[in-house]
Amino acid sequence: MSTHDCEYLAQEYAEWLVRDITSEISGNVCIINVPFLDRHRDFLQVYATDTPEGIRVSDDGYTIRDLSISGLDLDTPRRQEALDEILNSFGVSKDRDELFVVVSDDNVPQRKHDLIQAMLAVGNLIHLAQPTVVSLFKEDVERFLSLKGIAHTVNVHLQGESGLNHSFDFVIGSSGEHPERYLRAINVPNRENIVELMFSWQDIQSARPRGSQVYAVLNDESRRISRSLLDALDTYKINSIPWSDREHQFGVFNHAPSRNLS
Repeated sequence: MSTHDCEYLAQEYAEWLVRDITSEISGNVCIINVPFLDRHRDFLQVYATDTPEGIRVSDDGYTIRDLSISGLDLDTPRRQEALDEILNSFGVSKDRDELFVVVSDDNVPQRKHDLIQAMLAVGNLIHLAQPTVVSLFKEDVERFLSLKGIAHTVNVHLQGESGLNHSFDFVIGSSGEHPERYLRAINVPNRENIVELMFSWQDIQSARPRGSQVYAVLNDESRRISRSLLDALDTYKINSIPWSDREHQFGVFNHAPSRNLS
């Protein structure tokens, strides 16, 4: 693929994001529709209202209420801990069931982006309702990295060209011939989570050290990953590591880097 083709793909994606964001006014509330889908394949909505503290942007309680309706109550210590970890990671607050951020004029895009990322991540907690799930996928990946003696940093936020910060679960530092490597543990490898990773990588890539690479660690043990999603990752030069093949695939971190493993 040529540099021109790669730049075109990135620009086309950015234009799609802008084109598919819509808004409407209902009373004193601004309703913003964003082109990220929840697990029901509905567009996510956020709601903005003026408050004495600033503009409050929230999900109006939708995310947690949807989990409850679907049979997942976040009333156990383990599940509450999982929720708190996600909200703290993105700097999102909770009032009863409502997830929200308070923004000022100079940080509206970033804080809205933080809220959307948190809504997607919290929505994925539905998989904790499955009896086969013992721990969060991210914890499994971290445990495996430690077991293999792969030095890493957890929960890293990186700023992209857009000015937005993007969260990566793990960063493996450069050493010798090895470049910096950024890992996102994706427990639910669906279109929404893959698209969000592609956007994050395109936004930060030019600001990272030359040769840096990104890896999607995909939980394929509970669901099959479609070929189209793997092809999309490859197109955006994102390496994919199926969790079922971790013993073999994680060996790349102890050898010369390879662009794609899928």
